[in-house]
Amino acid sequence: MAALYPYTFLNHIDAKDIEVPLQRYTHKFGAHRNEVARLKAHEKDFLFQSLKMLRDNNNQLAFDLFEIPEAKEYLFNWIILVHANQVMVFDGPVTDVYGLLTPAEKRKNKRFFYEYLNVWKNSIEKGEGAYFSVIKPMINQKFKDWVIWAGNDPLKKRQLKDKFVYIYACFFHIYYRVKLYFDEKPHNFIIKRIGEFDVVFNVYSFIHILSRHFYPNMNQDIGVSLNDEMDCIDIEYLPDEILRLIVERNALCSLTNNTEYLLYSYKGDYYILWLKYRRLNETKQHGFEVRSFYKCQEQWDIDKANEQGTVITAIS
Repeated sequence: MAALYPYTFLNHIDAKDIEVPLQRYTHKFGAHRNEVARLKAHEKDFLFQSLKMLRDNNNQLAFDLFEIPEAKEYLFNWIILVHANQVMVFDGPVTDVYGLLTPAEKRKNKRFFYEYLNVWKNSIEKGEGAYFSVIKPMINQKFKDWVIWAGNDPLKKRQLKDKFVYIYACFFHIYYRVKLYFDEKPHNFIIKRIGEFDVVFNVYSFIHILSRHFYPNMNQDIGVSLNDEMDCIDIEYLPDEILRLIVERNALCSLTNNTEYLLYSYKGDYYILWLKYRRLNETKQHGFEVRSFYKCQEQWDIDKANEQGTVITAIS
């Protein structure tokens, strides 16, 4: 089923434009409930976010999303956003956009979180499909990295259980964000012709870059390079942003089949974008797959930027 509105529109909708889409989606929810499950991920996100804000004449919530089966992924992601803070925090003061949560609200969120966490774990363990086949090996490697970090330190080892729960939560948020981008598209990848080559940005590219080089509380102690907040790059549209960077670099110095990485500068730092030239699963022809993008912090990456003749593209 085609989307009524594209992700870019609903994701940045102005108050003056919201009335008609809101009416269309709430009508579908009320009169054509069987179609709600078939909505694209970004449409369900818009619908449930809207239902969560609606109030009745007594200023009480008009809908209880916990009673809506189709809202489970939205709710799980919302609870993660509200309760994640290095670990999942359900005790003590917790606030959302409406203010301080009551003890009853925190208990309800916690109960739902751990119930759905089992669903999420089972999906990862099966490792099926475009998303979970990528997430399973990545999250297992993340667990191994944290076990190495803990070593034989008893205090650190006791922290791992909560850290693993937090990692599961972070990967769900990444999955949710990547799905918002790809779900309306005909394929789980973007291909752009750049110079003489096809360049693909796929689910692996998106999940790898986010899970390894963002989310400091999941990564900062295990020796990976973390990206700063970059005003010029919107990570919600990371495929478009990265492909744009490659186009800009190609205009200065053309890609060749020997290209392995591209270098960029931003606010005094170097960033490296790794590509892999291979036979692409998406086209069955040779081209480039985007593999990673991160700030150069290790000496060997910085040395690449300092090599004579290196082409470095300024990010703007």
